[in-house]
Amino acid sequence: MFRASPASNGYPEAGAKRLMHELLEKLESAPGVESAAVANTHILTGGTSSSSITIQSDQRIVTERAVHFMRITPGFFATIGTRLVAGRDFDERDLRDPDSRESAYRSIIVSESFARRYFGSRSPLGHRIGFGNRPDTRTTVEIIGVVQGFSRRSMRDDRDSIEQAFVPYWDRQSGGGTFYVKVRGKPEAAFASIRATIGQVDPALPVVDMITLDDQIERALTTERMLATLSSGFGAIAFLLSVVGLYGVISFVAAQRTQEIGIRMALGATRRSAVWLVARDALVMIGAGIVVALPCVWVLSRFIESQLYEVRAVDGPTIAGASVLFGLVALGSAMMPAWRAASVSPTQALRYE
Repeated sequence: MFRASPASNGYPEAGAKRLMHELLEKLESAPGVESAAVANTHILTGGTSSSSITIQSDQRIVTERAVHFMRITPGFFATIGTRLVAGRDFDERDLRDPDSRESAYRSIIVSESFARRYFGSRSPLGHRIGFGNRPDTRTTVEIIGVVQGFSRRSMRDDRDSIEQAFVPYWDRQSGGGTFYVKVRGKPEAAFASIRATIGQVDPALPVVDMITLDDQIERALTTERMLATLSSGFGAIAFLLSVVGLYGVISFVAAQRTQEIGIRMALGATRRSAVWLVARDALVMIGAGIVVALPCVWVLSRFIESQLYEVRAVDGPTIAGASVLFGLVALGSAMMPAWRAASVSPTQALRYE
């Protein structure tokens, strides 16, 4: 992906549009390029345009919330790897007549989430919509396709719930846009070839933010990675303090029963039964601790889920592993002093304070 802005380089609107056309054609025919497209925005940068939509179906419907828009050229979905699930892509039929005074778009492609919310199991193809929520909104724009949703603003976007819509890029004058280029092999190796192609069109045209999609994803996840690193560090410290504290408390409680163990052994109890006495109480405390902790884990995990990308609120293996480890530490810290107490003679145990 990279941005190009002929308007900022002194081109008038008509000249900027011609240059964008020429540059796109050059990129599509460049060696190693599979496909190329232009859109009005860079994805995963937080920016988006949105508007309410009026749908003319069996009845007139106004969208419950704003729909996120993107202006694209034909081939955009194939370039970024998003599947068109119904209908068709844009082509020359969808462009407005440049001499027409009509300002509305002719065609629109909507996301699966949009189709599912407002059309249910019916096909949205052929239905008409209008931009805005006024009673007199004209519904003249035809839905020609349905596409899989994808994360546009950030990696946190829920592609199954955010409604998206796409309109023809060339229907509006634009001083620039973002080019998306799909290449064969490693994307980094194509940077020089792409810059050379741009230089053939206009050597003075500035190219901004040339980056691979993987690098853009990494950049978009910078905050999440920082939070994940901090969370891991604090979690490791908390875990170590918990283990040390748990061992110390349980060992102290078990050692306090040395005299009781000596009395029981003096009365005929076996070493195994004396150790089991302490272990049984430790197991009860461990079980009670887990029962109390699990609801707290669920509540705190919901908070963590909202802060980090693709972290589930309930991670069974992690919770089970931590519970087992804490249980073993608690049981071991109880068993060792209990075994030592059961190993001394009853006379020594009775003298223990």
